[in-house]
Amino acid sequence: MSIARDRAALHRRESRVGRSARTRRRTHLAAAALLAAAAVGAAQETGRTEPPAPPPPVQRDPILDVIPAEALFVATARNLGGVDGKVATLLRQLDVPFPFTPSDRIYAAFGLMDGIDTIGDAALVVMPPEDRAAGGDPVVGLILPTRDFPLLIEPLEPQELEGGLFSIRFKKKPALARYVRGYAVISESRAFLQNLLKTAIRQRWSAHQLRRYDENDVSAWVDVAAIAADPKIQARLAPVLGRGQRLAALRILQDVQYSLRLDERALVTQAFARTPLRGVGAGGGPSFDGLPAEGYALAMAANVNKDLVTEFMGRLTALIESEAPKEVFPMLKIVLDVTASASADAQSVRVSINGLPGGADGLISATKLVNTRGPASAWIDRLAEGVQKLKAAFVETQDEEAIRLAQRLTFTRDAEKIGETGVHHLRVDVEGAGRVDYPRLQAVIGREGLTARLAAVDEHTVIIHLGGGRERFEQVLAGAKTSAAALAADAGVRKVARLLSEPSFLTAFLSLEGAVPIAFSVGTAMGDPPPPFKLAEVEAPIGISVVHLGEGAFEATAACPVELIVAIKNAFMEMIARSVGGPPPQGN
Repeated sequence: MSIARDRAALHRRESRVGRSARTRRRTHLAAAALLAAAAVGAAQETGRTEPPAPPPPVQRDPILDVIPAEALFVATARNLGGVDGKVATLLRQLDVPFPFTPSDRIYAAFGLMDGIDTIGDAALVVMPPEDRAAGGDPVVGLILPTRDFPLLIEPLEPQELEGGLFSIRFKKKPALARYVRGYAVISESRAFLQNLLKTAIRQRWSAHQLRRYDENDVSAWVDVAAIAADPKIQARLAPVLGRGQRLAALRILQDVQYSLRLDERALVTQAFARTPLRGVGAGGGPSFDGLPAEGYALAMAANVNKDLVTEFMGRLTALIESEAPKEVFPMLKIVLDVTASASADAQSVRVSINGLPGGADGLISATKLVNTRGPASAWIDRLAEGVQKLKAAFVETQDEEAIRLAQRLTFTRDAEKIGETGVHHLRVDVEGAGRVDYPRLQAVIGREGLTARLAAVDEHTVIIHLGGGRERFEQVLAGAKTSAAALAADAGVRKVARLLSEPSFLTAFLSLEGAVPIAFSVGTAMGDPPPPFKLAEVEAPIGISVVHLGEGAFEATAACPVELIVAIKNAFMEMIARSVGGPPPQGN
């Protein structure tokens, strides 16, 4: 007879003599109190105090050996007690009261009272329908670590069945439960419970996915390819996805794993995806050298892989062609072709968005540095050719509005000279356009409007800059020529970079310290002032990195420092206080 059956039989015998679970717990507590008092007395006599011995560990298989390999979706929490402690630590840092733990919420959500082993892992599993031909619903299973299976299912009105199964009432519905190697497994499907341990999700996951599971606290995995191929699921997604190309776009993801790690320094999230993209990754850590650092809101640097760009742009073009109106697509195709060519001819790209003091030269500027594979002048030539092709396509439509747009779009070579550097202008003249509030646009990006400056910084580097006027461009150009490393030397960037995955081919930093003032000043200039949200100065941006692991596998990591979360929380509390005219609320 199994452990579960032995304990269930013992439970029934005790119930027949009138001892309820509550009475037994009171009796056990009383006995434990007497034993504790005796132990304290003995320790006092000997002058020693010994800590209580921890409970013996439960012999339990790893949960990834219990979850079936055929699963469509898996959500896991690794070491429930550890997650409880990390959540408590984070909430103390935020000064937010939290009267219950995640484990408490599991008890409450599922109508349980006791029996979960918080040392173990838990999982929610979604399996394919048992009868796909009949269009059945997916099967859901809950896997909980347990030290005492009979005690755990006791509130669920268990009735023993054959084969180690128990019928229960779970969330007010009939269900089944089974004890499996240290876990209580609950599902409405008898076949799911009976077929456990025949296969394991561990067999399907890569070594990288298994390592991420072991390192992080909460994970969710989705078999996107299987879901996208299921006819019933396709029918349900049809109102959202529409025509076939959107479904094809979904299929670019074969499987996805999302995980969260609660760290004393930061919240770290990671997203892993396997795709059919087979280009070789461009790693090595992209450089931020040459980008302006003062007042930055966003800084991004990426190494470019030509094969990946070509394949990705091909898929994107096919998707847009299936969605865009036929008369519009030829113009969009030119834009896509120019973008694909410019991207494929680049070895790396660096971008920053920075706030400005305001005035005649605007509130915001954007800088892009492109390291080209060939001569920088040839890259600029191809961009100019693309602009002319786009203008011609506008004229060919014989649409009056498109023709006016072609007239407003200009590329002027050597429009000005800064030192020995010839500077070109790419301009869209929107002054007088009926749909554009030109004075407000000038207040944001400067009196020159939508005028971007382009120049060859050196033989293999192109700079593109918008906003701030000539004086701002001169400053940024000088920094690009000297490859100034001010952004890479920023203390906050260095601190958060240590939390990101390496070697990445794309790294980005979002500074709320720079972004919030920009949002306020731009909103005010556009006549829509935002609420008084004042963020304390924190040298802690949000960091993002993307790593190409080979074989079409990618992983994105995002890290949000705890001090930034605290600053955001405090700013919201102060904003609420100002709106109601009182002191900032305490805690939650």
